[in-house]
Amino acid sequence: AVLRGVYAPDAASRWVASGQRRVQNWGGRPSELDVAEPLPPFATALARAVSDAGVVAEGAAPNHVLVNEYRRPAGITPHNDGDIYNPRVAIVTLSGGALIDFWAREGPASETDDEDARRPDAPSPRAQVYLRPRSLLLYEGDAYALRHGIREASVDRITPLCVNAAVAGVKVGDEVERGETRVSVVFVRKERR
Repeated sequence: AVLRGVYAPDAASRWVASGQRRVQNWGGRPSELDVAEPLPPFATALARAVSDAGVVAEGAAPNHVLVNEYRRPAGITPHNDGDIYNPRVAIVTLSGGALIDFWAREGPASETDDEDARRPDAPSPRAQVYLRPRSLLLYEGDAYALRHGIREASVDRITPLCVNAAVAGVKVGDEVERGETRVSVVFVRKERR
């Protein structure tokens, strides 16, 4: 039902190209402090489920979402969200799993998973999380201060840095082929003015 809402005809005009992905903004642009509009039904239902799961404090239900669509092998450059989403980020992966890297706040990072990135002297992330379809990732505190990104790759290689391998149903050494399309929803709470 959520993916039907994401791809509904009335949502088609909301897609904006951003690097190697397409993005829908609901509730206003991320850089705007004001919440400019109510969430559409698909996002309201998902935000309610996130709240009901106890992921956010009572009375702090998400009121802004970004829907991201990546076509294999696209990723997103390691970045930090700054104060936009502080103090926490909640990401629901709807379809197409991927491995997200968490990097030191400053310094080098690898954006691809090619042979150069696997050299012994190549930069290494601090941690990785495998984002399975229908999973929720919540990060805050020290993790929020790290840069995060998804490497450009068609296959994700599970390494000892993958902190959720067991619960995600993968193991070190697995090579997990990405789906054709990855869709995720990022939630934030912005205070109404």
